[in-house]
Amino acid sequence: MAHALRETMRLPIHTLRVATNRGPLEVRRTVPCPSHDPVSLEQCRTCERLDGITRDASGLETGVACHPPVRDRNAGERTLWSRLSGHDAPPDPARTPIAAIMTCDVTCVSADFSLEAVAALFLDKHIGAVPVVDYEGCPIGMLTKTDLVRDDFGGDSALAEPDTFELTVRVRARVIDLMSPIVHTLRQRDSVSTAAALMLKERLHHLPVVDDNGRVAGMLSTFDFARWIVYARPA
Repeated sequence: MAHALRETMRLPIHTLRVATNRGPLEVRRTVPCPSHDPVSLEQCRTCERLDGITRDASGLETGVACHPPVRDRNAGERTLWSRLSGHDAPPDPARTPIAAIMTCDVTCVSADFSLEAVAALFLDKHIGAVPVVDYEGCPIGMLTKTDLVRDDFGGDSALAEPDTFELTVRVRARVIDLMSPIVHTLRQRDSVSTAAALMLKERLHHLPVVDDNGRVAGMLSTFDFARWIVYARPA
């Protein structure tokens, strides 16, 4: 029984990088706490239920091990966090939450960021889209490489490999001048099949994922789907 009470739940660390014209990247690192709203990584470090922090091959902190309260583990309905614990994570798209396959390290930009700087960001980070967020980290728009290319060439022409083309954008233009003001989002607990249906219907390649406060918590792309299909554990 003592072992059961010390069951470990593994939670991802969400990294939100916001590029603005006010200076260096603003980096916010949070953990989706099973008992509270998302908390900062620093708050998590001081929690008595923390059992350790995991790192990737480069030494970057990517997740935490937590001992959740008994009431959270024994809830009648399986929560998002219990489904991510490793004991109940089937590769069934209707039962797998988006949080299990999304990218947790997300780069966002502010609406006043320059298009020239965004073009450099796309090439440097090897990404194809960025959520545009407000001061609180809530999405207010989306900007993609296709938007930049279409604006630059005045049409819908598609260019070749995204990491090889050169972008010539108006130096003084801002993100708000070109971003799409319509943002389709889903929450972390929504299923992979729900996300796939939305992305197919709206013809999206990138989908911001938000937490219960409406702040960006992750990013889902067609690449994430491909990775999940290849590496998903057999049922």
